[in-house]
Amino acid sequence: MKVNQMKEKINSKEYDFLREDERLKNRIILLTTGGSYAYGTNIETEEHISDFDLRGIYLNSPEEILTMNCQEKPVENLKLDVTVYPLAQLVKLLTNANPNTIELLGTKEEHLFIITEEGRMLRNSADLFLSKGAYASFGGYAIQQLRRLENALARGSYPQKEKEKHIMGSIERQMMTFVDRYKPITKDQLKLYIDKSDKLDFDEEIFEMVDWYDQKFQYAKENCVLPDKPDYKKINELVIEINKRVVSSTR
Repeated sequence: MKVNQMKEKINSKEYDFLREDERLKNRIILLTTGGSYAYGTNIETEEHISDFDLRGIYLNSPEEILTMNCQEKPVENLKLDVTVYPLAQLVKLLTNANPNTIELLGTKEEHLFIITEEGRMLRNSADLFLSKGAYASFGGYAIQQLRRLENALARGSYPQKEKEKHIMGSIERQMMTFVDRYKPITKDQLKLYIDKSDKLDFDEEIFEMVDWYDQKFQYAKENCVLPDKPDYKKINELVIEINKRVVSSTR
């Protein structure tokens, strides 16, 4: 999808909630692409067209700031894959190197559909939020879950078939939360199967790959120039400056 097509979509009636929702009206400071378009992995073929995801940031209201009762839940449209975070929530997510929000500060300039002075201040301060905490937030959790699976399988005394059923059941239960976390899906859109392959050595191969990637990730963490923690002092100064603008404006 070309940039002009993206802009046409955003300006269409379908996306009017971005202009009409009371929480967002005149308060969005950054609106940009998310997902594959943000990563540069989007594709467009006869068989598949990447989803168009929108991510953004909106300012908390003067009342929220002055009463210290800031909204910390995003405005979402699951059907259109749109998520707009309030600043109070976003800053917490950024300081934890949350993968879904860090990307907002590094998308292409041509993908900035809304960018105000406050939004630019955040983009220009992206380095304040970067830290070695990304090791845990980007890869640590996934590796931890695979390790738990590996240990459980190694200790298990029940037959392979029962293990497979247990894993399948766990995944199916997690799928029940997809609607809340991501987007509505039907049983026909995503089907799970138990692998019938007799190549059992594939099990070990998967965990060997995990080991290899974990070692590379660990090396990057130990040898990169990122600080151990974000620069909380400067982050607070940035938030203070932005919130000062909010309470002194007529927004």
